[in-house]
Amino acid sequence: MVNKNSMNIAKFSFINSMKSKGFIIYNIILLVVILIATNFTTVKEIFKQNDMFKGTMYDVKVLDNENYLYPALEKQLSVDNVKSVEKISTNIEYNEDNIKKDEIIVKVLQKEDGDKYLEIISKKSLDGKMYNLISSAMRDVRNDEIERKYGISEADIQKYNSDVYIEKKIIDTDSVVNGDYYIVKTIMIMVIYGLIVFGTSAVASQIANEKTSKSAEYIFTSVSSKDYLNGKVLGANLKTLANMAFMVLYLLLGMLLNTVLNNIFEVNVSANVNPEVAMMSGAIFGIDVQVVKYVVLSFIYILLTSTLLSYIQAGMTAKVKSINEMDNSQSITLTMIIVAYVVAMFTSEVNNIFTKIISNIPVFSMFAMPSNYLNGVVSITEVIISILILIIAIIITMNIVSKKFKQDILDLGPRKEEKHDEKLEIMEEELNKVKKSNTRKFVTGVSISMLLIILIQSVLGLALAFFMPNASLNQNVIAVALIFALSFILPILTLKGYLDISYNKVKKKENIKIGKKLLWTLMAFPIMYLIGIVVELLISKMNINPTMIDSALFFDKSIVGYILFIIEIAVLPAILEEILFRKVMLDGAKKYGTLFAIFFTSIMFGFMHMNIPQAVNAILIGILFSYLVIKTGSLIPAMLLHFINNGTQALLLINENNQQISNIINYLYIGIAVIGGIVLVINIIKNRKVFKIDNITKTDINLKNIVTNYYMIIFILFFVVMSMI
Repeated sequence: MVNKNSMNIAKFSFINSMKSKGFIIYNIILLVVILIATNFTTVKEIFKQNDMFKGTMYDVKVLDNENYLYPALEKQLSVDNVKSVEKISTNIEYNEDNIKKDEIIVKVLQKEDGDKYLEIISKKSLDGKMYNLISSAMRDVRNDEIERKYGISEADIQKYNSDVYIEKKIIDTDSVVNGDYYIVKTIMIMVIYGLIVFGTSAVASQIANEKTSKSAEYIFTSVSSKDYLNGKVLGANLKTLANMAFMVLYLLLGMLLNTVLNNIFEVNVSANVNPEVAMMSGAIFGIDVQVVKYVVLSFIYILLTSTLLSYIQAGMTAKVKSINEMDNSQSITLTMIIVAYVVAMFTSEVNNIFTKIISNIPVFSMFAMPSNYLNGVVSITEVIISILILIIAIIITMNIVSKKFKQDILDLGPRKEEKHDEKLEIMEEELNKVKKSNTRKFVTGVSISMLLIILIQSVLGLALAFFMPNASLNQNVIAVALIFALSFILPILTLKGYLDISYNKVKKKENIKIGKKLLWTLMAFPIMYLIGIVVELLISKMNINPTMIDSALFFDKSIVGYILFIIEIAVLPAILEEILFRKVMLDGAKKYGTLFAIFFTSIMFGFMHMNIPQAVNAILIGILFSYLVIKTGSLIPAMLLHFINNGTQALLLINENNQQISNIINYLYIGIAVIGGIVLVINIIKNRKVFKIDNITKTDINLKNIVTNYYMIIFILFFVVMSMI
């Protein structure tokens, strides 16, 4: 597999890589991160011992005529940054002139209903530690009062006020990890990404440069294409190994520095462990052996995965016709890494069959397998099987790539009529720039409209809570409905104006009679019903709450309350969401291809719901709704189905305590689905061609321009974060 020629090429590639500025900058960043991570706690302790973290020294004055809080507060505030706690008896109005810079006034006041509350006055903003100490004292005193007044035990009060406590027990003690594991894991994610990116980019840039400069033709006179390929991949792996070695050195340097700091400043002395004693006690330089296992296993997977991706990158780069095209081939590799990390992040450390499958897929295994093994999700046998699968994938990929590697390297396209070709290339380049600009404009417009929805709902939601804290249930529902309406009307107008969509100039499609529209709605109904069942089963298998509408929504138990609730949940979304996604956004996306428009708008529709159960359901239903709009040329079928889907959920929530009415609603829903299914089957038998979309346009968009758009990345981050809450 590797001979002298391959070794020479690898050596040349490795030396050039080591000289690159990127390699040096990456290592400097890695060094700084590791030194900070391994010494942060010790340095913080040093500063703390020398009073450098003590901060502002406060004088606390307490107005408490009934002596309700003062004793507990005096005890609670016996901390380093409190000079004194003094009780005062005069209640005066404090202003900028009569309160000192480091003074805190705590007033214990009483509401009309007899409940006590605090007023905290300070000249400058209070630090979080002081605020927490004061509020904690008040909470303890209040709990004692409740215990005395109502006979509720302190334990019950604490249980009521506290979050759910989950005790995690791991039977296999070898899988138990400490805090160092999470620090190292975070560093390893950065290392993995850096090593893979640098390794594959080195292969891509060297092959592309040698191909376009035609120096590869000279190399192939003395070296076989397979030796050349293996040499380039080996060179990338040598660079990866060098980075691994540097990382180990940086870790050792950080640990040694930590030991020195401990000895000099005599802090955290317990961490200063003799290496021999540490080895016997299950630690190496204060790092748990489990963490060492994680790093070693990660290195094995990094090296093997880097080899696999380097072969893939070499094969793709060999096909490029110019240096500019190399970026596209690299973006595919980067996308694979990002997708693998995201999937592994959501599935790792969970013991189920899906996790085990992901852990054995090449590339995915690099992120999933080390942490899964350390947490007892997979056994050492499964780790070995995963490594064997990765090795087999490398051999297969190498053989596939090497077959046409030389032919692809030497193929630079037609060489005749160079001047004419040069003009065509310039024209094509300009056309591509225009396409890229238009795509960027479209994606930016869509992303900004999505971010506007989040911004408006968040800001106005906070304003509602602040300005209408005592609003009635009906008032609250009306306000939320208005906020929802505004959060869609503004994005609709923004996106329409940004994309220069003018419906006055658009030639309308031949009108379909209302009877036909209702027929399409009926035929689509059973598909929507089946989507709901499949998604609910899928989500329940993943132990995620499958509720499609938040059951925590409150509404007034009256006719008016029910009507307002249905308007909020069913009517407004059916109108406004369909206008945004199936009218404005769909029309803007059609120029890039019919299928792209359907799937892209459906994904945006799903992500807009900001949680996984609703997102999965909304994406699939969105595809159905987009198809109906394109097929019928009307929003009516999509709006009707949207209203029925949300309206049914709303009615079930309204009647959740009335089983009889809930059964009637479910039976009615199923009955319509059955009738629609019969009608659908009859029409498929009579004329299946009627379901085909006419004039499907070819997809003409570079997905890289979507996933690399800054605003789109921000929107996706919002979706990911919100889904995890």
